[in-house]
Amino acid sequence: MHDSANAATAPVAVIIPCYNYGRFIGSTIETVLAQTLRPAEILIVDDGSTDQTREVCEQYDGVRYIWKENGGVSSARNLGLAESTSEYVMFPDADDVLSPKAVEILWDANRALGGSAPAVYGSTTRFSDWQGWLDAQSSDVPIPKDVAAHTEREVAPGVYVLSRTLLERLVERNIVPQCGAMIARSVYDRIGLWDERFYYHQDRDIWIRICSEFEIGYVNRLVAGIRVHGDNITNPKNWIRNHDEIVALLDAVIRSDWADPYLRRLARRRYVSTSYLLGRRLAQFGEFRRAAELMWSSWVRSPLRLKAAVFHAVYSARAAAQPKRQETADVG
Repeated sequence: MHDSANAATAPVAVIIPCYNYGRFIGSTIETVLAQTLRPAEILIVDDGSTDQTREVCEQYDGVRYIWKENGGVSSARNLGLAESTSEYVMFPDADDVLSPKAVEILWDANRALGGSAPAVYGSTTRFSDWQGWLDAQSSDVPIPKDVAAHTEREVAPGVYVLSRTLLERLVERNIVPQCGAMIARSVYDRIGLWDERFYYHQDRDIWIRICSEFEIGYVNRLVAGIRVHGDNITNPKNWIRNHDEIVALLDAVIRSDWADPYLRRLARRRYVSTSYLLGRRLAQFGEFRRAAELMWSSWVRSPLRLKAAVFHAVYSARAAAQPKRQETADVG
């Protein structure tokens, strides 16, 4: 057990995946190096960047830089897990920043939760100016409504155990900020590694799997900032690709051998509505074949959704009437 008041380091590896974020990675590294309780390891996993990422990272002592061929953020995180040895891991992205006490806050919350919490996370905010964010931050933050709805018990001031009802929210959307979380390495032995199929929603996938197996802790302190810029995956231009992946994620949960009936029921309900919504949007772009497939999937999993059956028939007919052509790869 490490006492944050006396120990210089905690058995935590901060693993930062990076792809062409050389313009941001320096500030991320600086906030990790400035921690009041230092992590035992700091790893940058460069996922095949072609910008100045390597040059920026190599300016900092105490940081291990690892380069790999481009394979996506999940593959970078998996490599970071394989290359690190610490008992706990944190995964801020290369455009995130940590508050100065992030590791200390999460480690102390871990102690309050018994010293071996599978996962604990704190509060985050969005920002555009990272230095201004650091100067203006406060540790007194209201508990988010999404969290308050799922608190099961308070084990210390501001430290909560969350109930399994959190799954209901996670199936709808991810509310656990990856940059503000600390996860036990042993968790991955139980649930498996990051799913490299997912580019946009790998965080949502991993937290659904964690929450399905373990109790999650929450500390009501500000621990990280999420940078807002034009390349964020939540940008509206990525809407269709985003929702296409949500459908694939929910389908994977429904078909899995690890999800229990409760979780499958939640995933099926969300799948039906999301596949219907995506099908309607694709039809607006003339993607009738794919739209018809989604309507069929929505109807099969919810036979009472008669609108999906009607649109399946309509879109199938329109797809058959279309001349053969190359499907649009990106209509988002």
